[in-house]
Amino acid sequence: SAGALWERAAQAAVTSGSGSLAVAGEYAGRARDYHLRRGETRAAARAQAIAGEALRKVGRLAEARDQLVAAMDALREDPDADSVEALEQLAVVEIYSGRLPDADRLSTEALALGQAIDVRPGQLGGLFLTRGIYLGIAEKRAEAVAYLEESARLATRAGDSSLLGRALLNLADIQGSIDPVAAGQTARTAMGHL
Repeated sequence: SAGALWERAAQAAVTSGSGSLAVAGEYAGRARDYHLRRGETRAAARAQAIAGEALRKVGRLAEARDQLVAAMDALREDPDADSVEALEQLAVVEIYSGRLPDADRLSTEALALGQAIDVRPGQLGGLFLTRGIYLGIAEKRAEAVAYLEESARLATRAGDSSLLGRALLNLADIQGSIDPVAAGQTARTAMGHL
């Protein structure tokens, strides 16, 4: 359907980076409107979550939160991988907003749900990455290292070089205060993957 095409275009624009993020929001809005006209509320919520991710990536965190909370209203019922993705994006918004109690709750919920519905290894690796980032910010370094190492393992299993690089880069950041030599080695490895 046209809605699915607009969604794919929006997701591709989000993935391609900063220059395309405004376009991503526009495409996601078109997908959402298309789905709503057809009474497809779940598909509309999925498109709204893509718009929320685009807003997050350009630093418009309050707007991203609004989009993602609204999307989750529809996606919480009969949860699937789309629900997990929106929940993870909302957790990331709360991490970068400094709302650590919400980030803790949401990153835990997203990871638990991802495991419960058995999401693909790459998506699970992203959930471990998000939880690891939260734990690092919360200064729970040993836990952060464990989650980031698992994220890197899952990224390797999924063949996702970008996720692997991000997991290792965040791991290097945590290692910097514990073991600077290991941090340097991990950062060099991360650069190779990024």
